[in-house]
Amino acid sequence: MDDTALKVCLATVDKLSLDAAVVAKQLTAATELANAAQRSMEKEAKENIRAQAELATYKRSHVDAMASEVQLRESAERELATQKDASFAIAKELEAHKQAVDGLKDELSKEIERSLELKRAEGVAATALLDKVVAYDLLVGSCPQQICLSSTS
Repeated sequence: MDDTALKVCLATVDKLSLDAAVVAKQLTAATELANAAQRSMEKEAKENIRAQAELATYKRSHVDAMASEVQLRESAERELATQKDASFAIAKELEAHKQAVDGLKDELSKEIERSLELKRAEGVAATALLDKVVAYDLLVGSCPQQICLSSTS
């Protein structure tokens, strides 16, 4: 081979070696970039898994809180229903007591009226008795002593 061809061959080998070194550097850089991307993706995947776990925990706690709120609301509704029932029973009992008091008032009014009638009748009877006593006194006073005594004996 001749000298020129050898020089061309050596120049080509040098150029190819240089190109191979550049490609090796590029490959190393690409590998490092790929590894960094892989680590970043793994880190992001771990963060995503952690975030999903936290979201699941949040959802569970939210569901638990809602269930607790529903239980409290149901308990409050039961308590309210119990209070309404008690209030209704008290109102019913109060109405019964009111009717009983009204009945007692009516009885008391009737008794007072009867008492007043008895007092009036007593007054009338006392007046009639007093009239009879007065009439008797008048009769006894106008009779001669002996006639009145013999008629009483």
